[in-house]
Amino acid sequence: MRNPPEWRGARGALLAALLLVAAPAVADLRLASWNIRHLGWDNDKDMEAVASVAAGFDLIAIQELMDPAAVELLIGTLAETTGESWRALTSQAFGRSSYREHYTFVWRGSEVELTGRIGGYPDPGDRFAREPFAARFRDRDTGEELLLATVHIVYGDTIRERALEITTLDDYWVWLDDKGGDFPIVLVGDFNLAPDHASWNELDALADPLLTEGATTLSTDVGEYANLYDNLWLEPDEITVTGSGIFQVPRCLGLDHEYVRERLSDHAPVYLTVGSTHVSCPAVETRAADSDCVDINSASAEDLTRIKHIGSSRARAIIQGRPWTDIDDLQAVHGISRERLADIRAEGVACINPP
Repeated sequence: MRNPPEWRGARGALLAALLLVAAPAVADLRLASWNIRHLGWDNDKDMEAVASVAAGFDLIAIQELMDPAAVELLIGTLAETTGESWRALTSQAFGRSSYREHYTFVWRGSEVELTGRIGGYPDPGDRFAREPFAARFRDRDTGEELLLATVHIVYGDTIRERALEITTLDDYWVWLDDKGGDFPIVLVGDFNLAPDHASWNELDALADPLLTEGATTLSTDVGEYANLYDNLWLEPDEITVTGSGIFQVPRCLGLDHEYVRERLSDHAPVYLTVGSTHVSCPAVETRAADSDCVDINSASAEDLTRIKHIGSSRARAIIQGRPWTDIDDLQAVHGISRERLADIRAEGVACINPP
């Protein structure tokens, strides 16, 4: 493991680039969920790098908070690096043993406001080791509200233990619906099971997962991702999602894979966007000259297929459509939807080098 000198030497430039995309336009919203492993323990967490990631979103649900004091440090670091006011709502500790965790919601005060605390789930059947936690938020520009809920499903010794909690989420959803009134529900978190597992059948009747491909846990194999455990569930007709994806922290911040696992988290943030905004990897774009990015204006068809969602036919279409002035313009290529474009941006492989 090492902390790359280019990150330390260019930290200010990377933060500035992140902040350029962090300030959304009117009615735009970036919502994320992130399991920040053991946040608050004495584990040498790189809080400045954590804040760099969080600054790219407007509302973040965080799991695996061990000490609420870490939230104060996080929002203080966010305020210092962004020049904006950030707020947080932290839950009580949940757990059945001496090992207990908190949840917290962190949001950008200029864009989002808290309108109601739903709190922890009563869990009448005592099915959850860590009961879900929820609150209601409003977009300050549009006045639109949503109910955001988060959960960290127990990993346990067997899949059956995880499945027991997953199969209870439909009851939780109905409870939320009663509490939330007419507001759309977004359930996010670390579910410790992929969305295609049979235990999701009950919730599938009420909501859909935004992410069905990819992986969100950083493997012990450098550069590899292992499982699609983190996700966002919602009713598609209730909220207009314009993008979603997995924010690959090592690539986007230019940090070593192992460093991120040890000093930030072994989970990647997952996100959705509303409106015309998007989530990108500016650190990769600014480091294009010394990175392994694929320039869509000069790369061969074979190299273009290194980009997520790009096969041979789309590679030919990209070559025929040159020159490109912005990665967003790839949506003109047949088969590249807004969701796939968000994946491409989050991956950070595609770039446009200066002429």
